[in-house]
Amino acid sequence: MSRKLWTPEEDAMIRQHYGTMKAAELAEIMNRPKGSLICRANRLGLVTRAWYTPEQMALLVSEYPNRPNSEIAKLLGRTTRSVEQTAVRLKLKKDPAYLAAQYRAQAERLAVTGKAHRFHPQQTPWNKGVTGWCAEGCKATQFKPGNRPWRWHPVGTERINADGYIEVKFADVPGPNSLRWRCKHLLLWESVHGPMPEHHAVVFINGDKRDIRLDNLELITRAELLARNSWLTKYPPDLRAVIQLRGVLNRIINKKKRDTDEKQVARSA
Repeated sequence: MSRKLWTPEEDAMIRQHYGTMKAAELAEIMNRPKGSLICRANRLGLVTRAWYTPEQMALLVSEYPNRPNSEIAKLLGRTTRSVEQTAVRLKLKKDPAYLAAQYRAQAERLAVTGKAHRFHPQQTPWNKGVTGWCAEGCKATQFKPGNRPWRWHPVGTERINADGYIEVKFADVPGPNSLRWRCKHLLLWESVHGPMPEHHAVVFINGDKRDIRLDNLELITRAELLARNSWLTKYPPDLRAVIQLRGVLNRIINKKKRDTDEKQVARSA
C-alpha cells in the first residue's frame, strides 16, 4: 500500500491553521488521520501548543486583573487551565480590590451555607442525661474492675531484651517500662555497692551477658567503655591495618566517582 504524499497546498494549510484550531478538526477537513497531521506539523517545525493571537493576548491582558478566569476562558474559546498558565507566563496579577471583593463574597457565602443545620444557643443535645449509656449486651464484653491485660507479668519475672541482657520486673507501677524493668546484673551490683555513679557502666568481665555473678561484674567509666568497644583496641593489629587500608581505598573510589560525575555534568552542559 503506497503512502499518500503531502502536497504543497496541504503544507500551506497546515501552516495557516495548525495551532489556531483543534488538530482533530483540521485533520477531518483535510481528510487525513490526526496522528499523521501532527507528525507532518512537527516535520514542518510547528509547535503543538495553540498560540494566542495578538487580539486574544490583548484581551487576556486587559480582562485578567478584574475578571474570573472561567469567564475569560469562554471569551477566548480556551480552557481555564490555558488562561491560568498563560497569565503566569506573562506575570499577570489580579487587582487587589478585585481579590478583596472575591474574599468578601466567599466569606458571606460561608456565613450562610449550612446555617439551618448548625447548633444554636439554648439547643438541647439529643444525648443529654444518657452519660454512660451503652447498648444492650455490651457489658458482657467489657473489662471488669481489676482486670489485667494478657501481657501483664508479676514482679520477679525475667526476660531477655533486644540487646541480650536479662531484665527483671522489680515493681508493678504505671508508667514507662524503665519504672518496672531493670537489668538483672545492675540490680545485683547495686544491691552490694549502692547506686551506680554517673557516667559509669557495669560490664561483664568474661563478656557473657548470661553469666550474672558478682565476681564477673566490673564498674568502668563510659570513656573506658568507649575505648574497649573501639575497633582500634577491639581487633588485633593486622586486622586494624586491613580496616584502615579499606577506608583509604573507599575514599579513592568515591573521589574517582565524584570526578567522573562532574565531568559528565560539564560535558552535558
